[in-house]
Amino acid sequence: MPFYNGSNEEVFAIENATEVTNFSSPEQITKSPMCTRGFYWPIHSPLIAFLLLILAANGIEIVLMAWKETLRTVSNMFLVSLAVSDFLFGLVGIPLYIICSLEISFKACVSSVLVVRFTAISSVFHLLVIACDRYAIIVHSMTYHQRLTKPRATVLITFIWSLAFLSSFIQLSWYNVSSNSLTIKEGKVQFDRVYLLFVLVVFLLMPLLSMLLAYSHILLISLRHIFAVRRRQRNLDQRLAPIVHDLRGTFILATMMLIFIGCWLPFFLQMLHDHIPEKFFVINQNWGFCLIIYLRFIPPLTNPLLCAFCKRDFRRAGSSLIRQPWWPSPANLYSFPSFSGARDRTTSTVNDATCSERPNSI
Repeated sequence: MPFYNGSNEEVFAIENATEVTNFSSPEQITKSPMCTRGFYWPIHSPLIAFLLLILAANGIEIVLMAWKETLRTVSNMFLVSLAVSDFLFGLVGIPLYIICSLEISFKACVSSVLVVRFTAISSVFHLLVIACDRYAIIVHSMTYHQRLTKPRATVLITFIWSLAFLSSFIQLSWYNVSSNSLTIKEGKVQFDRVYLLFVLVVFLLMPLLSMLLAYSHILLISLRHIFAVRRRQRNLDQRLAPIVHDLRGTFILATMMLIFIGCWLPFFLQMLHDHIPEKFFVINQNWGFCLIIYLRFIPPLTNPLLCAFCKRDFRRAGSSLIRQPWWPSPANLYSFPSFSGARDRTTSTVNDATCSERPNSI
């Protein structure tokens, strides 16, 4: 997505898909990638399906957290905050990108760049905090609840949102903003490149390295535990469960890391690639940019599936929500509350609280 300079016809690209505005020349339109020459139905129409799926998946997670009191744990606070970030991406980011593709508003293109970057940085840091939280649960299980309380988690979540907002919108401070153009201030081109290098290192490479270290340690501990249990069962002549079932959590962690690297790394590298004269890689003009565009829509859809719905407590809450009657039956419509019904509800509440204290699977 470019910050377009209408005065000297120079495009300062700051995103991985360079959008063409109404101020572009015919030569620029011809040289631009196929999927960024305006709205092209076969390429851009599937974004509507992505929008609906992202809103549905993250919306269900948010509703479950609000509906089920037993889900309001410290770990799930980070998951729901991530779901809010991804929900915001689907609710605001994708519509702005479609409006920009239709060339309706130049400001929509600029807003799309900022919203996508804001939600990207927010998602990366949420995933980093989730990884550290899982590491603390496994390695420091005895002191976890004393160290990480709900007030501290709230402060940490507020810091993530503030950091993502400031780091995304601060770039406007060295650009001149008008109604139909966005030009960089004199002498700020090198400063802009330093900023993008800082974003790549601090907001991608460092979180990626930290997540790899945390999940590698978690993986070693879980594998050691799995094989120790299987060895004990074999010595006692007990029936062994399929190894695939025991390694389910390992597969989920590996999938999360592959999606993180495969989707966010091209996003940030292309952002840097558009600002430096040296070209470290060549992108196919026909399908390369289109692939990078779609890769950034995958994490907001897979995050709730891998982070939340793979946990036992969210699955139980989802099943309970599906079985919940949405309208009163005729027999109960005119009935008065009884002591037995109150006793059943009290027993159900106690059972839910007991289940929430059990350790949840990944």
